[in-house]
Amino acid sequence: MTIIQSIILGVVQGITEFLPISSSGHLVLIPELLGWEVQSTAFDIAIHAATLLAIIIYFRKNLLQLITSIQQPTSKRLIVNLFVVSIPSGIIGYFLKDYIDENFKDVRIVLIMLVLVGIVMLFIDKVKINNESTINKLRINNSFLIGLFQSLAFVRGTSRSGITIIGGLITGLKRSEAARFAFLAGIPVIGAAALMQLGEFHSMGLGNLTTANLAIGFFSAFLSSILAIRFLLKFLEKHGLVVFGIYRIILALVIWVFLL
Repeated sequence: MTIIQSIILGVVQGITEFLPISSSGHLVLIPELLGWEVQSTAFDIAIHAATLLAIIIYFRKNLLQLITSIQQPTSKRLIVNLFVVSIPSGIIGYFLKDYIDENFKDVRIVLIMLVLVGIVMLFIDKVKINNESTINKLRINNSFLIGLFQSLAFVRGTSRSGITIIGGLITGLKRSEAARFAFLAGIPVIGAAALMQLGEFHSMGLGNLTTANLAIGFFSAFLSSILAIRFLLKFLEKHGLVVFGIYRIILALVIWVFLL
């Protein structure tokens, strides 16, 4: 892997992890179009760690407030909700991740999920839902429902942030609040994903990577993640998911034309 590849893949991961356009779709498309090898487990761990750190840094004030005011009802509720939203992904990840990775890695499945979730995004703002709630008022049963949506992200092409935001909108959260909750819910999920890859890294090592590749990939993913989080939170204050739905469908067409 060259330094340029490290930068590009790091930026792509950082942006697409948080914008609802599917990181897996882009990470399938770009290496195929450019004739690159699939990124290694070590690189995956590095960029996942970068996106995790970006969430923690960006929401550091919120997280610190949660810790310092843990005895307050609103803080307790949010902590419980963040635990509950992770349960479906935790169960599916533990028992079915290997099966899903083995049987749902076909590019055509990526295309199907890009289009299906894209179509939902085109229409979600048209549904008559009173989206006025905040994450501090979120009920446990709604958190579990959002967690079920989030667990669909194990299928490539779905977009963890996108499908989790959709779940939040369905439960009545404001658009920006749905995105905020999706990002916070990503802390345990992204962290668990990186930890699960450590065993594979232990057996495979760095491969053809250098420490420079890892450092540059990490830094690129971290910076682009911060920018993506900031952009999406501001964007969703005034706009819906339509533009992302259109982009996903166009991306699926591009993959179909060039790869199939």
